[in-house]
Amino acid sequence: MSFLISLRKSGYRMPVLRKITGIFILTLIMAFLSGITARAEENGDFKRDVVKAEIANRHGTEMGSVDGNGNVLNISGILMGSADKEGNIINANGIDVGKVTKEGYVLNQSETKLGSVNSTGEIFNVSGGKMGEVKGESDLNRIGAAARLIILK
Repeated sequence: MSFLISLRKSGYRMPVLRKITGIFILTLIMAFLSGITARAEENGDFKRDVVKAEIANRHGTEMGSVDGNGNVLNISGILMGSADKEGNIINANGIDVGKVTKEGYVLNQSETKLGSVNSTGEIFNVSGGKMGEVKGESDLNRIGAAARLIILK
């Protein structure tokens, strides 16, 4: 105890101990934060990729996006789902919620027609009225997934 008191009074070794303690604490914090980042990336808590295409409703209001991997994200950046190469639309929970046909028809899981899409990114309801568009995407499956998961619910 007297040794610690003499260290405090001398002022010689205390700054060195503070620096060492500070470096140690900083190292622990950095290790902790990198662990959180790694776990979040594994769990998919971060945005998947850079936004490739924006999803907008018929009024031009942004509703979500499609990233470079084809994932459909809502306006908050939360994964809503995607479409595979065969046109099957899968939601974020891995449940099949529809299909996009080669002609661009968007079907729900019961194969009821919800609307259609075209390669310019336009989204139409069953009656043919324009409901929105996907700006910057030409793949029918991705446009159809965006339509089913964001616009044509």
